[in-house]
Amino acid sequence: MTETTQPHVDTHSTPVGHPAIPHPKKPRGFAAMDKERQRQIAQKGGRAAHERGTAHQFTSDEARRAGRKGGEIVSRDHAHMAAIGKKGGEARKRKREMQKIVAPEIQSKVEAATIPQLSASSTPANIEVIRTEKEKIESERSIEGEKKAS
Repeated sequence: MTETTQPHVDTHSTPVGHPAIPHPKKPRGFAAMDKERQRQIAQKGGRAAHERGTAHQFTSDEARRAGRKGGEIVSRDHAHMAAIGKKGGEARKRKREMQKIVAPEIQSKVEAATIPQLSASSTPANIEVIRTEKEKIESERSIEGEKKAS
């Protein structure tokens, strides 16, 4: 087991006026056990709870109520909800811009060139790559059109 120890500053036993001396804090009890031993103990606890009839599994209705309660609590934080909405709006805007740039007929060429598909995670750099690809295809078409006309 390779647990890292965090330095712990013990300020309670340090005399007044002396700097605090960091002491390594080691995991104790359950946290100090290896993962396999923790799993075995947890397994025994789960079996015992089932045997006593005190183990609980949520019904879909209980889970629904718990989810609704959590959602109500989260939605009270106006700043958090505003940030979520802003992020979604920005993603939608990027996707709409990408759809304007990349016509369906050149989409297959863009995908073949392994340029990322339209998605909410498209970045301005990806948009620029796709614009460049579109311009290249349009210039090829105009050259082909000029050759046919002459």
